[in-house]
Amino acid sequence: MIKKDVSQDILLVLISCVVVIFSWIGFDVYQAFNKKPLFQVDEKQLSTLNPDIDFPALDHLKQKLSPTQEDLSKIPDQRVSSFASPEKSASPGAGTKPKL
Repeated sequence: MIKKDVSQDILLVLISCVVVIFSWIGFDVYQAFNKKPLFQVDEKQLSTLNPDIDFPALDHLKQKLSPTQEDLSKIPDQRVSSFASPEKSASPGAGTKPKL
């Protein structure tokens, strides 16, 4: 009698597993056929590129990127010291000498 109950339980679990597996496969197939692409590609992006290099435009860019001495002289001098002065320290006793 116990053996019959165990075999029925195993059969029920196996049938449930088969139903779940076929449902899973069916859902994946349905999703694969109805899936929309993630992005749209424009025809402009698919067009071929011109392989010729425009050297005058490159020379013009080099001239624009190189500042002249006159341009550099217009920039104000704003140097900031990266070291704290000894009399103005962040810790309260760092600027004083230890007493012996």
